Amino acid sequence: MTDFDLTGRVALVTGGTSGIGRGIAHQFARAGATVAVCGNRNVEAGAQTAAELEALGVKAKFYQCDVRDPERVDAMIASVVQDFGGLHIAVNNAMQPAGASGIFDDRAVDGWKRSIDGFLSAPFWCCRAEARHMKDNGGGSIINIASIGGHRVGRLRATTGLVAYGTSKAALLFMTKALARDWSRYGIRVNSISPGLIETPATEVLTSKPESVEREVKQIPLGRVGAPEDIAGAALYLASDASSYTTGIDILVDGGALIG
Repeated sequence: MTDFDLTGRVALVTGGTSGIGRGIAHQFARAGATVAVCGNRNVEAGAQTAAELEALGVKAKFYQCDVRDPERVDAMIASVVQDFGGLHIAVNNAMQPAGASGIFDDRAVDGWKRSIDGFLSAPFWCCRAEARHMKDNGGGSIINIASIGGHRVGRLRATTGLVAYGTSKAALLFMTKALARDWSRYGIRVNSISPGLIETPATEVLTSKPESVEREVKQIPLGRVGAPEDIAGAALYLASDASSYTTGIDILVDGGALIG
């Protein structure tokens, strides 16, 4: 089990104040990592998450950053490195709420741009800043949080937000492989995780309605909605020495939904 020990390593989790990101941050802390939690909209939740991690006996700090802004991302990474002495693991999970407008609505242009900026450009800026440090300091592990939505077209009506979300997540899968191929020379491993339906504040519109949950679970071979802890286990594997020979892959954590 020592392969899963993260003691002495510094991990950054964007979107780490709730849901999947918070679950991953807690998993990393339990494995011994120092954890930098990044969020933007909910500063109070960020401070609370950092306090929870410190209560587990590790160093932790909250960083407020809009990861859609490359200059702010660069500054955040510099602060993490200065505060903790390095960066060994990075999870790019921050989420941009998708617009619900119809494709032919006037709001479609803004919705499309916001979604692509948040779901695709932001992870690129994060990868770029994270790797800039890692490549000169012995490498590291970068984990992008993709989605089952990047693998298949859903059953819902195609709003601008849903099309932009799926398109950006599919592109994120390609980006992960491209960066993994190029950055292997620096000792940087780049992988992704594609969650299925996970019970988080972001999916509450579905998981809070019994009829919706029943409908969705029928399509999931394992017969349940996922939890953030399900994603955290995959993240720990990709962050740790247990996956030292693994790069450029995507791990589907969807209860079998893609094969269902």
